[in-house]
Amino acid sequence: MKRFFIFVSALAILFVPYSAIAATIGAGESYVLAPLQPVNEDVYGVGGTVSVSATVNGDVSVVGGTVSIGGAVRDDVLAAGGTVTIAGTVGDDIRILGGTTVITGVVKGDLAIAGGQVHIARDATISGSVLAAGGSITIDGRVMGGLRMTGGNMTVNGIIDGPVFVRADRFAIGAGAVLGQRIEYRGPRPAEVDPSARLAQEVIYTRSAAALPDEKTVVALAGALFGALIALKVLMWLVAAYAFVYVFPRITHDILHATFAGKGWSVVRGIGAIVLIPLGALLCAIILVGLPISVMAVLMYALFWVVTSLLAPVAWGTIVMHLIRKEPLGAIAWYTIPLGILTIGVIGFIPVLGGLAQLAMRCAVFGGIAMVWYRAIWLKRTIAS
Repeated sequence: MKRFFIFVSALAILFVPYSAIAATIGAGESYVLAPLQPVNEDVYGVGGTVSVSATVNGDVSVVGGTVSIGGAVRDDVLAAGGTVTIAGTVGDDIRILGGTTVITGVVKGDLAIAGGQVHIARDATISGSVLAAGGSITIDGRVMGGLRMTGGNMTVNGIIDGPVFVRADRFAIGAGAVLGQRIEYRGPRPAEVDPSARLAQEVIYTRSAAALPDEKTVVALAGALFGALIALKVLMWLVAAYAFVYVFPRITHDILHATFAGKGWSVVRGIGAIVLIPLGALLCAIILVGLPISVMAVLMYALFWVVTSLLAPVAWGTIVMHLIRKEPLGAIAWYTIPLGILTIGVIGFIPVLGGLAQLAMRCAVFGGIAMVWYRAIWLKRTIAS
C-alpha cells in the first residue's frame, strides 16, 4: 500500500500548512455528493445510502448499507457496506469490506476486497494487483498485476497479466480468459478450464481437502483489512465527534473549560467521579427504594464515558494548537478533531507514558463532564431550594 490508510487527512497535518487542511464530512440516512463541482479535499461519509458521483481530488472513505462511487477519485478509496459499487475511476488503491461488491470502473492502484460476492465486470481495469476473499468471486475484467483469491467459487473469464494464486472449493477458467503467467491452484478438485481459454502454462494443481487460505494470502489480506478496519473505526469516531461538537457547541465549550480549569484538578475530580458514581449506584441498588436512582446513575455513567471518548481528541487537539499557535485552551477549529486523533495515535506509540497520558486526559475530560453536570443540575437545584 502506498500510504497507510488509517487517517490520511490527519497525516497531512504533518506536511502541509494548517490553512490547507480540508475535508468534506457527511452523515445521515442518505448521503449524496452530487457532481455539481469538483471536491478538492478528502471525503468522509456515513449513512444508510452513500453515493459519491462528484470528482474528488483526494481520498474517499465511506460506510453505508448501500455504497456507490461513480465519480473520479484522485487518490485512495475505503468503503464498507452491504452493497458496494465502484463505477468511476480511482487513481490509487481501493480497500472494500462488503456483502456484495461490483467493480465496473478503472482502478489505477491495487484492489483488496473481502465479502460474500465479488464481481469485477468486463469493463473494469485494475492496473495493480488484486487480493480477494469471498464466497463467490468472478473476474471478467482485466487485472494488469497479480491475482490472489481464496474462498468458495472462483471464476476467471477476463485477462490476468500477472501470476495467479487461488485456493478455493471450485476454480473455473472461462472461454474468454487470458492468463499470462504462472497459475497455482489448491482445492478439493482440479480446475475447470475451458478449451478456448489462453494460458501461458498449465495450471499447477495441488489437492486440498478444504479451501483454507495459505499463509501468504492470510498475511496479505489481514494486513489490508486490518488497516481498513482501523480506518473505519477512526472514521466513525471522527464523524461522531464532529456531530457532537457542532450539535452541542455550548456544552462542548463548558466541558472543555471545566477540563482545563484548575491546573490538573479536573483529573482528580474525574478519578473521584469514576470511582464514586458506580459505588453510589451500588449502594442505591442495595437499598431497594433507591433502585430507580441506581439505574439512572448507571445510565448517566455510561453517557459520561461516551462523551469522554468523543471529546478526548478535541481536548488533545486544543492542547496541540495551544502549544503550536498559542490559541487559548478550549478553542475549537474545524481541524481540532483530526489533529487530536493524530495526537492520540502518536502518543499511543510511547510505552507506558503514552498510556498514562491518555488515561489522565480521559480522567480530566470525565471530571469536566461531571463538573458541568453538577453545575447544571445539582447546583441549580440546591440554589432553588
